[in-house]
Amino acid sequence: MSGARVYGAPGARTRERMASVGGPPWQVPVALIAAAVIAYVAGALALLGGAGDLAAGAWYGRHQLAAAHLVGLGFVSVTAVAALLQLVPVLLRTTLAPAWRGAATGAALWAGAAIMAAGFLVPVPRAIAAGGALLAAGAAVFVADVAAALLRAARTEAGPGASGAGIGAAVAWFAAVVPAGAVLAGNRADAFLGARVTDLLAAHAAAASLGWLGGLVLAVGLRLGPMFALSHGYSRRRGVVAMVLWHVATLAVVAGLAADAAWLRAAGAALLTVASLTALGFVADVARHRRRAVEAPILHLGLGVACAAAAVAVEAVAAAGGVDAARGHAAAGVLVLVGLGAGVTAGHAFKVVPMLVWTGRYAARMGTPGTPTLSDLYPARLAHVEPVAFAAGLALLVAGVLAGSRGLAAGGACALLASALAVAGAVADCVFGRGRAAAATSVHPTSSSTHTKGGA
Repeated sequence: MSGARVYGAPGARTRERMASVGGPPWQVPVALIAAAVIAYVAGALALLGGAGDLAAGAWYGRHQLAAAHLVGLGFVSVTAVAALLQLVPVLLRTTLAPAWRGAATGAALWAGAAIMAAGFLVPVPRAIAAGGALLAAGAAVFVADVAAALLRAARTEAGPGASGAGIGAAVAWFAAVVPAGAVLAGNRADAFLGARVTDLLAAHAAAASLGWLGGLVLAVGLRLGPMFALSHGYSRRRGVVAMVLWHVATLAVVAGLAADAAWLRAAGAALLTVASLTALGFVADVARHRRRAVEAPILHLGLGVACAAAAVAVEAVAAAGGVDAARGHAAAGVLVLVGLGAGVTAGHAFKVVPMLVWTGRYAARMGTPGTPTLSDLYPARLAHVEPVAFAAGLALLVAGVLAGSRGLAAGGACALLASALAVAGAVADCVFGRGRAAAATSVHPTSSSTHTKGGA
């Protein structure tokens, strides 16, 4: 029974493929994710500090900018680098980058986001510039590494596949967002953009949240969502169609915002609604064919895509005069950045970190006495609490922003902070406590509790 399959663990073929193409030591992506989660908690604190301003319709204040960069760059983007270091060898059958360069890239993105956020908060223009320069350097290396990996994959018979193409499209948005952000950051010190700055800021925010974060969520979720749910028999084509529609819609929205073309924005918003509903259908199909209980990744994936559709609806109501336009924009931004980007990233962290730790520490010993299963590392209690706190916090924050209620907005931000702390606790528990405790108490693998579907 030493070769018994542990449900939910990476298969031997997957582990061999990762090793053969030079997947990094597990400590590299885990350390980057741990650092990213620290940025997530800091971003939640900044969001709490700016909740009252968001309720007043002010989305360009120092707390709001700090929260956006800590969450979008420090958390989601750094986690993406960490995850892709491990996933690219599986998806594209080639390495993304040497371990040292991947670690340096993630560290540059994290430090750049942290320094920029501090610069926004204080405020200190020089800190914003220094953080932006560090961020741009890390982003340039990351984009070049992804492009090189995709080119190598394109030369193979299998090609990059749908997930690889989706990652490439998302990274292309990232490549456009970073220099645009540098220009907008410079405008804070010297307002050379004039009255156009509002439209350009909105276009930048849409490209970052929809194109980079949302596009990456769909591309990675297309592969990881079914894998973590042990889903078989679902329609993958629906997810691919949703991803294509999403990027076309994002292009229309961003172009409409940048050019101040209302008809183009409306067309993009309509298409984004179709893409969101199609993606929701994909998630529902995966959940319907799952072979394990609904867990954090699939819960957050469904909620995140629903948030994207809700953001379009909020913008439509604001355009019709149903709510204050400034508060409508702020609420829509929260739904996409926090609900879609941060939420889906947090949900998948509950599975990605245990998978990385288990593969690095225990995969070679699978089937021997005292070796924990992958399910032993899954922090189930925190994974049950976090989505509830997250959903409640997001609903309260959005309601507070739309109603102009500082109390509701602050209460929602507090609940979101609690959910971020739960993610941090889950990562710490998995890395420092749960695996060792499970190994100490694990029964012999011939016991049905160690390799059944219920124990996955």
